Amino acid sequence: MSPLGPIDQPAWQPDEYTRWLQHTLSLVLGVGVPESGFVDPETRRAIQAFQRGRGLPEDGAFGPATTAALMASISNFGGDSPVPAQGWENQEVQEQPASARPTGGAYPTTPPSDLTAAEHAQLARLTRDAQTQFNQLRRDISGYTGVARREAERGLRVLLLRGLLRTQAKLLSELIQLSRIARLPPGWTANARALMVGNVLYNLAFPETINQGGNDRLGGKPDLTCFSASTQILLARRFPATYVRLTVELATTRRCTFPGGDTIGPLEFRSTSLYKSLESVLLQTAFDTFFKTRAIVGSYTPGDELKVHRQVFGLTRPPRYATYQSRAAMTAAFRRAFVINGGNTRLWEIANLCTGSQPQCGNHCVVVTRCTNGRVYFYNPWANEEEKNTMFGSSAVSVSGFGERPAESSMSQADFENQLTTVFHN
Repeated sequence: MSPLGPIDQPAWQPDEYTRWLQHTLSLVLGVGVPESGFVDPETRRAIQAFQRGRGLPEDGAFGPATTAALMASISNFGGDSPVPAQGWENQEVQEQPASARPTGGAYPTTPPSDLTAAEHAQLARLTRDAQTQFNQLRRDISGYTGVARREAERGLRVLLLRGLLRTQAKLLSELIQLSRIARLPPGWTANARALMVGNVLYNLAFPETINQGGNDRLGGKPDLTCFSASTQILLARRFPATYVRLTVELATTRRCTFPGGDTIGPLEFRSTSLYKSLESVLLQTAFDTFFKTRAIVGSYTPGDELKVHRQVFGLTRPPRYATYQSRAAMTAAFRRAFVINGGNTRLWEIANLCTGSQPQCGNHCVVVTRCTNGRVYFYNPWANEEEKNTMFGSSAVSVSGFGERPAESSMSQADFENQLTTVFHN
């Protein structure tokens, strides 16, 4: 039974009560206190900080006066940390066993016993600190339910197997911070934190599942969310630690600072059709806002997308060029970048395509993944709308997978080149 569950549950177990105390301290203080179930030094410091702020003796103990002050404080946080069940006042917090105390760093947990042999092998390749962080994160996830638990568990295992937890030095620490954030955007319920962690882990493991949103996030007009979703896909694929960091910043402060140095916010996050992915609401709103307020000067010019990318990915972000002036120029640029001798531009990469038929058409952003045997493969963030074979006029689009993990869509190279409206390349 979760310490965040309904208040009419049976009496809590001591470690659950202690985890409730830790969660509530995080909420009230605006810091991340590890919900270990034991009162470790970090929890003691949080108790003392709370006592100091309430003018209580700073003894680090959870006596009646401190408990009463904490109970009075949580009413200001929308019921995110409900009062425990009847009999909570008779519970005792558990001290951290001496045998379990870390020699340095964070509180360790027992390595999970349900990992496969391949997962254990990858876990063994992590540093000791990273293994501790992995086990901490799995313990946090173990308290989730439903979609949040399934997505978090699957995503974390895939990231482990692919070696990303080893090669992306800051990824685990950023994920730990995400799992313990104490503030959420206005109007989000307490359950949103677990769902957002699950969404993030799943989307990092399967960035091709990221979808664009709908309308009316930025003033009642259709948003440029195909570009923002494609940017999100590339960020998840190439810079997962930055992906998580920006999510944490946006969730807790409604602002974020891009690697390129610009800050955007405070932002308003409106409800939109984003297929369960809460961090997409945050990230796509930030990218949309930057695009409309900083990248476009006057009217849109093809290539303005690179202004956003040089903030999101860094000021030296390749590709460096955008070609859109003529069909012949776009075709030549595309072939040099992606086809001839493997191309000179790193895949995955964005391209803008014509929706409908040339010469009058809309503009839609996709993520090009490979060019093989005369076909161009790509991910379309518009929820597999291309399967209707109406999105790109007469160009024949392969039927991709439908659901949580779509297959790559593809066109013949000739059709793809005919649909190009902007090529981004080196």
